[in-house]
Amino acid sequence: GGVGSAFMPDFESFLFCRLLQGAGSGAFGVLALTIISDTVEDSGLRIKALGYNNSVMSIGSASIPLLSGILAEISWELPLLLSGIALPLAFLVWMNMKTPPYKSAEPYLGLRPYLLATGKAIAHREVRILLLFTVINFMVIFGPLVTFYPELSDSKFHATPFEIGMVMSSMS
Repeated sequence: GGVGSAFMPDFESFLFCRLLQGAGSGAFGVLALTIISDTVEDSGLRIKALGYNNSVMSIGSASIPLLSGILAEISWELPLLLSGIALPLAFLVWMNMKTPPYKSAEPYLGLRPYLLATGKAIAHREVRILLLFTVINFMVIFGPLVTFYPELSDSKFHATPFEIGMVMSSMS
């Protein structure tokens, strides 16, 4: 989706590709935490692995806007092409990652019991409040900060892509 959006001839196609990119990458952070939590049995090692994961995510959120700003100074399409790194990287990880066999104290019961248990969890007021705050958090981050701030910086302050990238990187 990200690479495709760099080549779209109109705004509607561009938005569709960005939608695909968001749908494809939206769960990466949670998926990484789940894989680490499910596969690393030793609690000390799990904490260390979660810390490494958080460090990499923080470094990425600080460096990608700056790199994107530098690339956008050359051409607006170049930052979109960065997502092209994902497929070769995923292939390398898939070929080289050695995961232990999954062991669970409980047998796998299927999707239906899982969804019923999820429904029971959502029935708790505390869980609904946590989900609400999570949605609000994402709306604030991806609404005004990631989407509107660059536009405002350009239109009101005539900031260059590099300057916008520097400010957005400094927020991380």
